[in-house]
Amino acid sequence: LKCRGMSLWSIPSSGLRLRPVGGGCMDSRKRLQARISAASQKDVLLGIFFESTIDHMVTTLGVERADAIRSGIIPKKVISFFRYPVADLLRLLDGSIPQNATDAQFDQVVREYGGAAVTFFFASPVGKTMSILAGDSPHRLLSSAPSGFKAVTTFGERSYARLTDNSAELTFVNDLMGPAWECGVVTEAMNQLCQVQPKLEVKPQNESCTDFSIHVSW
Repeated sequence: LKCRGMSLWSIPSSGLRLRPVGGGCMDSRKRLQARISAASQKDVLLGIFFESTIDHMVTTLGVERADAIRSGIIPKKVISFFRYPVADLLRLLDGSIPQNATDAQFDQVVREYGGAAVTFFFASPVGKTMSILAGDSPHRLLSSAPSGFKAVTTFGERSYARLTDNSAELTFVNDLMGPAWECGVVTEAMNQLCQVQPKLEVKPQNESCTDFSIHVSW
């Protein structure tokens, strides 16, 4: 599962330029598909994350390819603060990543979608308010994460623990988005609000990676 020091990849069929990632390559298509199977219609999250995903798909894959992937999965018009099944968002991610991608490549692309979701969310009125409340302290930001996740999803439990002045641990239980997406969220949020580049270490607790912890240091 280690992926440090890998060389640059290119997948011609997707138009994506892939870079190395840190913290271990913990997600894969098999694990994501297992989370799709585990999700119910009651497991939903805000439409703004569908919007951010589609926006990132258009940027990396082009309008025509993005429209082809989303067709039959979600409505043409998505409303930011309506709730939609998380399984459909996972299907979008799955469909946007080439079948010939390695697990490491798959993991990285999902992280990029998670990071794009943060940028998109912080640009919204609610996101701007939450970013002001979180401030620029890494611990303050991370301690607000469990309530933030609860506000935008109906699934999963998250908790925060302060370890040292420069480290903390986030624990996720039944988080259907999985570790790669959440690593992207944490990294981009800390980059934007705290101006730090965190080091992340993921510890999976089950095969589908719905249960895991992220050790964050900076």
